Amino acid sequence: MSLYYVKGTYNVECIECALQESKSGNPMIALKVKDLDSVAKDGSFIPEEKQYDRRIFLAIDPNDDTSIEDVMVRLRQAGWTGDRFENISTEMVGLRFAADCWHSKSKSTDPK
Repeated sequence: MSLYYVKGTYNVECIECALQESKSGNPMIALKVKDLDSVAKDGSFIPEEKQYDRRIFLAIDPNDDTSIEDVMVRLRQAGWTGDRFENISTEMVGLRFAADCWHSKSKSTDPK
C-alpha cells in the first residue's frame, strides 16, 4: 500500500471522535481528523491542497497508570478540557491541534 501523505507535523481538525474497544479488548479513543496545513521545518505553515482524512488511535491499558496519563496528556495537548470519556465524542469534534503524522503497524497478534 502506498502512502499518499508525507510524514511530518500537520495542523488538523477533529471531525469525528468515538470511544471504542481495541483489538486487545482495551478502551481506545479513535479520532478522525482532516489536514488543514503542514508545518515546515522552519515553523512556517504550508496549506494543504487536499484535506485527507486521517485516523488517530489512542489505546488505554486500564491496568497501566502511565498509559492513562499518556492519553490524557495527548488529549490535553489537543485542547480537550473534559473530565469524563463518556462525553469525549462531542467535546473533541471541532478542536484544531498539531499532530505528528506517521504510520505504524498494529502490535496486536489478533487476526481481526
